Amino acid sequence: MTDCYDLWIQRCCLIAPVPHSPSTCPNALTTALVMIVIVAVLLLWLLAACLEVQRSLQWWQSQQIQQLAQASEVIRNGLLQDSFVVRRNLELLLNQPPDGLNSSGEKCLAALEQLHTSLKALGHRLSPPYLEVSLPLAIRHLLEEWRSQFPEVPLQATLPHDYQQASYESNRLILMVLDELLKLAFTSAAENHSLHSIHVKLKQQASIHTFAIEFEYSDVFSLNHLLTTVDLRYLNRVFQVMTAGQCWQRRHGATLTWHLQWQPKKLR
Repeated sequence: MTDCYDLWIQRCCLIAPVPHSPSTCPNALTTALVMIVIVAVLLLWLLAACLEVQRSLQWWQSQQIQQLAQASEVIRNGLLQDSFVVRRNLELLLNQPPDGLNSSGEKCLAALEQLHTSLKALGHRLSPPYLEVSLPLAIRHLLEEWRSQFPEVPLQATLPHDYQQASYESNRLILMVLDELLKLAFTSAAENHSLHSIHVKLKQQASIHTFAIEFEYSDVFSLNHLLTTVDLRYLNRVFQVMTAGQCWQRRHGATLTWHLQWQPKKLR
């Protein structure tokens, strides 16, 4: 009798459900929900970052297309017209009597000088000078071009004399980014002439290159306009993507300092 009772007890123990803690299931469900939310947030962040990079690269491509279109306009409306004037003056010069050669020759020389100046400016626009030799020299030349357009804004540059030359592609990209940044700065202050000064500083420590561009405005409104423009955000992203570098801004009153840091490609 006792053996039968013990056997029955053992069977009951085998089929009896194992008791669970009341808080085990809710905790597991909460953890799973938290993990799902975290993964969803990360996916949304990655999607937003990818879209931002895509829009930035599209903006950069649009800027380059506009520059090519401007160069084409210079050729059509400038160089071709100047070459036509030179050709016409040469034709007149051949048909002039000896006593009228001096005046016709002066006109022809003036037209040739204008054609030479236009060709030189176009060549500098397509491929900036000194870029293959020294990035600081190329920066000085770029600042001189902007200074000729806006002589009322002081442009200062603190550039190293001994600078380790990087590849042409790296230097070209840095110069293009600087040109776009100056364009944004002058455009934001074009209406009220609120841009007081610009100071460009280039430093090199080992293989790390640092670029600081300081903009001083007369009022905070113009500075805020520059900071809120979408083009500046796209330019930051383009620099980060194409150089694998870092970009940040520091603001003090009506002064903004734009910092770039990158490790350029070495010469082959």
